[in-house]
Amino acid sequence: MNRTQTLLIKAISGKVTCVVDEKTDVITLKVTDQDPLICANMANVVRKELQDFIIEYRTKKAKTELERMQKLQKDAYATYMSKQREYNSTADANLDVVLQSYRSQQTSLENDMQLAYNVYSQLSQQVQLARAKVLERTPAFTTIQNATVPIQPAGPRRTFIVLGFMVVAFILTTVYIIIRK
Repeated sequence: MNRTQTLLIKAISGKVTCVVDEKTDVITLKVTDQDPLICANMANVVRKELQDFIIEYRTKKAKTELERMQKLQKDAYATYMSKQREYNSTADANLDVVLQSYRSQQTSLENDMQLAYNVYSQLSQQVQLARAKVLERTPAFTTIQNATVPIQPAGPRRTFIVLGFMVVAFILTTVYIIIRK
């Protein structure tokens, strides 16, 4: 992160509050700022980013396992197709052959092809189980109350800020005039 991003994060982090109720698993987001429309938009963005982060965090291991199973399934399918082509070409080439050695070779190739298919079939089932595990670990989110723009400002009031600066300006001006005399 560069300096600008760090300053931006510090400025925003003081305005966003996140409270987690562990009993109900409800996350409450509160955003305070001078502009209520910016607060509502910021709350929506924070909610979306938080959801994405939680989903990624909870499903990362299951997704990695799914990707590994899919790769193994793809490799097993390629092996099965290779064995099937080998068996088919041997069976077609030796269609009318009665020699036992060719029959043994054909049976061996058929067994290899069946074994490769069984491996592929088992890996396909494991891929389905891994997909189900990803779905099981993916949390469901429900927005109980959308971010709303309040009618009355809830954050720092402009009148207090303006009055505060007026008091500070009055005091500084008075001190300046007294010191000058």
